[in-house]
Amino acid sequence: MPRTKYYEGYDEYKTKSSILKKFKEFFKKKFNMYDFSAGYVRELYSDIWKNFRGCRRVIDAGCGRCEFLQNTPAGVESVGIDTSAYSVELCKSRGLKAFRCSCEKIPFHNNSFDGVYSSHVLEHLQEPEKAIKEFRRMLKEGGVVVIRTPDFSRSYRHFYDDYTHRSPFTKASMFRILYDNGFKDIEVSSGYYQNQIFFILDLFPKVRVGIERFLGRFLSQELMAKAVK
Repeated sequence: MPRTKYYEGYDEYKTKSSILKKFKEFFKKKFNMYDFSAGYVRELYSDIWKNFRGCRRVIDAGCGRCEFLQNTPAGVESVGIDTSAYSVELCKSRGLKAFRCSCEKIPFHNNSFDGVYSSHVLEHLQEPEKAIKEFRRMLKEGGVVVIRTPDFSRSYRHFYDDYTHRSPFTKASMFRILYDNGFKDIEVSSGYYQNQIFFILDLFPKVRVGIERFLGRFLSQELMAKAVK
């Protein structure tokens, strides 16, 4: 999505001149924290991929920095789409399949995927229902969709700090948009509680992901939905 550059700048803005930023810089110099961060990212997406057990072909709708695609389990074919030329080229440069297109009009046949993953995309769309319809169209019968978005009921104070946000979701509205478009077995829960203060736990990626998953029940400003066609 075109938001990639914005988010990198926004993350920097949030930590600018803070004690946290100084600590992070210290540890990056003292240790190779980028390697530790890579371990955390692998563990996080390994946890997310558990939602797609049994899937042989999965599409990442809004592949961004291609972290989900990079952590595709063995034996699974994955492909990404994004409106950002930068994101698509980044994926291709890492040997991943990616195409430039909108989530509202995806150039794949009906019933061509076992799973659809879409992270922090729907809130950027003026008409997110078009994307939901496309997700269902592409899925095989019994296929799984997993969606992550900000939870507006918890993130409303900062939701529009990102000026590209268009469509806020709560757990109730996420359930409704999936239900109204023919999905079943819908589960909408709180997502991970990802706080920059946890960066030191990159040394222990399993511990960090476990903590983020547990605290997410109470503190996460993100929601995660899972549903079946």
